[in-house]
Amino acid sequence: MQSTTEQILYRVCVNASSPEVGERYHTWMLNEHGDDLLAVPGCIECRVFKQSDTRFEAHYLFASEGALQRYYEHYAAGLRQKGADHFAPGEIRIERDELLLIAEGRSASA
Repeated sequence: MQSTTEQILYRVCVNASSPEVGERYHTWMLNEHGDDLLAVPGCIECRVFKQSDTRFEAHYLFASEGALQRYYEHYAAGLRQKGADHFAPGEIRIERDELLLIAEGRSASA
């Protein structure tokens, strides 16, 4: 393991109201939203995880806390509006948080 500097994970947890809405969310992430976030300066990685047909987590790794703050200031409102345009009120419930990356490692066989 190695210590890291400044990178921050922006985690978005999504609960869809039905498996059909979950499939729409999955498709939207693959075809639009993930790429939109990767186009934001300072967003260096996007990963989406599926826990069930209605539960997902998106992990966006930002180069620094400053890069994440610039995302909030200049991009978040517009990208969140695009999500609101895709899903009716109540179709998805979203929770967001941030985690500071303090160490990382990779398998030598990976």
